[in-house]
Parts: sequence; C-alpha cells; structure tokens
Amino acid sequence: LGSHYIDAMRWLFGEVSAVCGRTYTFVKARKLADADEWRPVDSDDAFSVMLAFANGAEGVFHLSSVTQGGSGERIEAYGSEGSLYIDTEGRLLATKKGERQLTEVPVTKKMIMAWMGADTMLEVFKPQAQRLVDFIKRGQKATPNLYDGMVCQQIMDAVVRSSDSGTWVSLPLKD
Repeated sequence: LGSHYIDAMRWLFGEVSAVCGRTYTFVKARKLADADEWRPVDSDDAFSVMLAFANGAEGVFHLSSVTQGGSGERIEAYGSEGSLYIDTEGRLLATKKGERQLTEVPVTKKMIMAWMGADTMLEVFKPQAQRLVDFIKRGQKATPNLYDGMVCQQIMDAVVRSSDSGTWVSLPLKD
C-alpha cells in the first residue's frame, strides 16, 4: 500500500491523524509463469487515500501497480504563502503568494536521487545503508527507525479498515 509514499508524506507534512481510503484489485487473476493455469489474485494492486495531518494539513494520493501510462509520480503542496510541486523529472517548482508563475528551484543530485531513485532499485538503497552506518558510527539514532515503520504500518492498516468500513479511521489505532 505505498509505504514509501506514506513515509514521504509524514516527512514532508508531519504526523497523520486520520485517513479515508479505498483499496482495489483490478487484476482479478494471473497466469502462472510455468503453466497454463490461472490463479485468483487476492492482494490489492491500487489504492486511494485522503490523509488528515495533525497540523491541519490535508493530503490525497492514489497509487496503482497496474496502470498504463498516466501522469507519473508528483507531489503538490499548497499553503497560505505559496505552493510547491515535485514533478516526474524530479524538478522542484514553486510559486509565492500573489504570483501565478511557477519558478524552478535548484535541487542537488542527492535530493533528486532521494525522491526519484536511481537506475536500479539497489542504487536507491545504497545511500540509505551508508546513512545508517554513519549514524551508528556517530552513536546517533537513525531515522526512519522502527517507530516510523510501526506508524507507517498503522496508517496502511487504517487505510484497509477505512476501505472495509467506508469511513474515516483515526490514528493511532486503538487495537
């Protein structure tokens, strides 16, 4: 259910206080690789979620592992003093209150890699592994940590509960 996006939303906007979401299974069956047999799919391949943040901000996103084409990954943030956009090429665009024109904000290669990844999935994790080693060497607590993982899992569980019940689900979960 998009754990990396949930982590990114928490990192950008703070703690999530409630969610309302839907999960979908669009592909109902898949052919086995080594046989002419088809098996039913019992896992979600897409979801949509609205997030309420503890600071009053709101977020919305939809992810699918089966869509063809589409607009790709993009984050948009709107506030009282302006707006920020991160587009599919990793560009950071901004506009200030009272302005209409988006201006590209310079970003470093490190920032782009952190958002967009690299040529292979393994490359994405190399900087994270090095960062963890550096934290350990300095005797510092690393983030994200086990607590962040637990919060992310609670948010994903809350999205599933919300999809099942059709209602908003408050966080942290009570059970």
